[in-house]
Amino acid sequence: IAMELSQRYRCELYIVTMDDMGTEDAYAFAKDLYREHGMGFGTDKSGLLFLLSMARRDYALVAYGYGNTAFTDYGKDVLLERHVLPRLAEDRYYDAFAAYLNTSGEYLAMAREGTPFDADTDPEQGKTRFLIKLGVTLLLPLLIAGAVCLLWLRRMRTARPARAADQYIPAGGFRLTGRED
Repeated sequence: IAMELSQRYRCELYIVTMDDMGTEDAYAFAKDLYREHGMGFGTDKSGLLFLLSMARRDYALVAYGYGNTAFTDYGKDVLLERHVLPRLAEDRYYDAFAAYLNTSGEYLAMAREGTPFDADTDPEQGKTRFLIKLGVTLLLPLLIAGAVCLLWLRRMRTARPARAADQYIPAGGFRLTGRED
């Protein structure tokens, strides 16, 4: 799949798994690996490298050349967080790598058509925006109204039951001023 996509879009796709990369940062290690091994397609070395360290369960995603155009920062985050990392968390490596390649193919196709995958072109982002608008439009006024009603309700609970009427008799006693019925 990686070879076919690389040839079609002139942007190499790599998956590198390491047993252990020592104490080095995964992103720095991936960048060094990409450069030292002359990875990438063409003179601008276009490509996308997904690195996974098995010992530390650390990962990195590095793009070069046209890879930076096709894979925006937002697109790389979505690729990892929605498609790859949930599968890796369940130890479904084949599914994670297949999702990485298939989603990368979709992103490359979008970039070739002139609209790289980003926050503006993400269909899920549109759903999220709708839910936020719905929440602000409906739920926020309901919460405010509920808070006001609870405040009024608390103020209405000042009366307490009494067992005797002693508190209504003045300290000097009771004096009747009028004796007419």
